[in-house]
Formats: sequence, structure tokens, C-alpha cells
Amino acid sequence: MAGCFLLFSLDLTTKWPLVVAMALAVACLSTNAEHMLSRVLSHASVKGCGKVSYGMYMYHMLAVNLVMAAAASVGAGNFGWGWVAAIVLLSFLVSHLSYRLFESRFLKIKKRYAVDTGF
Repeated sequence: MAGCFLLFSLDLTTKWPLVVAMALAVACLSTNAEHMLSRVLSHASVKGCGKVSYGMYMYHMLAVNLVMAAAASVGAGNFGWGWVAAIVLLSFLVSHLSYRLFESRFLKIKKRYAVDTGF
């Protein structure tokens, strides 16, 4: 992701080869259980991030707005890496709370009513 961020932040005229390469990498990693990153991706901390990733997607703009409002209230005009770290941390915390308080309950209900399709 960091590599994509750096490459996308450059002024490249065609970005589709990078998008295709990343899509192929994700497809290869997700279809092969014995890939080189399987030990890393099966680590408890990575699995924990995976559980709250949807919440981070949903709440990240809330975190951006809160951190930018806090930065403006203290007169910080320079939006640097520290603020980005604060956004990521706040997004993670809110997502973790959301998962614990709401999502996990709905997932338990979902398991009761799940239909086995045989796949």
C-alpha cells in the first residue's frame, strides 16, 4: 500500500498498469494458501486489523474531519505525518469500538440465520 501511495502521488500519466499489477497480486495471494505472506497474514494482529477494516473504511472520514477540526482549533496550519498518524489511530479506535459494540452482535445473529449453500 505504501508503494502504491508513493507511485500514485507521483505525476504518472498512466496508472492502469499499477492497478492491474496490484489486482493480480491480491488475486494471487488470496487464492494460494501457501504463499510467502501466509505467516504474516495469519498473525493475530493482522487478523484483528482485518476485523475492523470495514469500520475503518466507514469511519475514516469522521476521523479526518475531527482531526482537521482539532488541528484548526489549535492553529496548526501544517498538516503533516503526525496528523495522518492521529487519523489512522482515531479511525482504528472508533472502528474497534464499533466492532466490539455493534458488528460482533450482528455477526452472531447472522450465524443463527445463515443458510448453508454448500460452497
